[in-house]
Amino acid sequence: MFLSTARRQQLLAGGPVLSVPVLFEGIAPPRLKDLLALVGHSQAKSRRWQEAFAEVIARQQLDFAKAWNQGDRSDLMEGLYLKIETAEHTTGRIKWVRHDFVQAILEADEHHLRQPYIPNLLAAGVDLYAPEPQVTWASLQAAEQGVE
Repeated sequence: MFLSTARRQQLLAGGPVLSVPVLFEGIAPPRLKDLLALVGHSQAKSRRWQEAFAEVIARQQLDFAKAWNQGDRSDLMEGLYLKIETAEHTTGRIKWVRHDFVQAILEADEHHLRQPYIPNLLAAGVDLYAPEPQVTWASLQAAEQGVE
């Protein structure tokens, strides 16, 4: 059994884990199009993610065109993770993934386990081993918009 979002956030408070952002709380929108309106720019991709990707590929001495074609080239979030919860527990989970994300995986021509490892990068100022997060989703968004 999984904890509810509120219980998980309580448990993680003051610890080293930055929980994923919550886009919506409450009764789900009645229409699919209203739910899908929540799919937007990935908060985990910076404005310069494509440039950073190219830098990593060059540093790893990989084939840029092949690496680019094997990944998700969109600025959008991968999808939505929906949960049905009580105050204490998650009682149901649903994951919806963008069609073009799935299509990119299918068109990769090679299973991801056989593809070269391309590391994700951390935002400036992030210490993965700090006793508590150095950033929040709000501070990351503010930095992207040039607001301190």
